[in-house]
Order: sequence, then structure tokens, then C-alpha cells
Amino acid sequence: EETSVTLVPGDNLITVTVFDVLGNSNTTTLTVHFDDQLPSIDITSPTALATASTTDTPLLLGGTASDLTGTLALVDASQVTWQNTTTGGSGVATLTGNSWSALIPLTSGVNSVQVFASDAAGNSASDLLTVTYDPAAPLVTIQGPTTDLPYTPGPPPVILSGIARDDVGVSSVTWSSNAAIIPAGGSAGGTLENWTAPIELAPGANLLTITAMDAVGR
Repeated sequence: EETSVTLVPGDNLITVTVFDVLGNSNTTTLTVHFDDQLPSIDITSPTALATASTTDTPLLLGGTASDLTGTLALVDASQVTWQNTTTGGSGVATLTGNSWSALIPLTSGVNSVQVFASDAAGNSASDLLTVTYDPAAPLVTIQGPTTDLPYTPGPPPVILSGIARDDVGVSSVTWSSNAAIIPAGGSAGGTLENWTAPIELAPGANLLTITAMDAVGR
């Protein structure tokens, strides 16, 4: 026969007594700890923000995890696990007190990394970090008005053009000049991957530099 028992937060001592027709009895007890409080977990390293960029894998992730028990006492979480939903990788973090850490293998591009804290009662909570992993610097080339350098142009401005490529994505293309011109630098026009830059020239040799940047600042 089954019956339901209403629990209160914390430890509940349940006593069950059975009687036979002659009045004999036997008793057993069970202590049930009722905890309906979710644990908490936070990612604090390499950032407490929702997004991060890196050139390294695996990524060292760290943070804190704790739990409010049924009696509202603050204790350590019982386990912290992680999952990279982009790659399907998962594992168990190292948990010391209320601090945890884990090495997360990444794949090139955007990685969605989720960490989970669980308590003894099976309650769980999670935190999420979106990490852009870009292992290689971008490539930029000048294709116009010529690829044969050095180049002697006609009257200024000279209009440079070219391409920029990156495994993850180009975030900016800029130009700069060592000559005494105003401005001596700026953003290229066109698209990030097919850029153009009209640049004024000073008499004599002008060293013009085109720089492509990716999401991780290279």
C-alpha cells in the first residue's frame, strides 16, 4: 500500500508502524532530506561576460558554484559538468570547495559552452559562454592597381584594392601611410573581404600598409 507524505524543507523523519490483527507492531524510520532550492553557477574566467574570443584550445574555463539546501544553508554544489554543444564534447569539471575549473576543447569558429551545477537532491542550474576560436591570423593582399611592387602611380589619390580572408571572419580592414598626408590612415571601403582604399600621396616614396583584423584582434 502506498501513501503520500508532505515534506518540509530540510530533514524529515518519517516513521512507519505496522500492526497485525493481534496488535503486534513493528516500526521502521526513514530520514528524507527535502531540497527544492536550485544551485547557482557562474563562469568567471576567462571572462564573466557572455562572449569571449581566443586563439588557444583547449580553453581553461573557471568559476564558482554553490547550493542552498532545504534549510537554506549555503553549501558547495555536488558536481559541475560541461558541454560544448558545437562539438558535442562534454566532461566533468574539477570542483574544489565552491570553485571549479575545466579544460574545454574548441573547434574553429563559434563554440557554445554550457556548464551545469547539480546538488545532492538532483537540482541543477547552468551558465553559458559563447567562445569564438580563431587559430590563424587573417590574410590580406593588394591586387590593384598592381601586384608588382614598388609601384609608380599617376596623380593622387592612388586607389588600392584587394582581398582579405580569415578562417572565422574578417572584422576590419584599415590603411595607413608613413607620408605627411592628412589623414594618414583610415578604414578601407568596399566589403571586408573585397576592400578598396583611395589614398592621398606625398612627394617621394610613400609606404602604404593595409591591415586586416579578425574577431580575436589579430
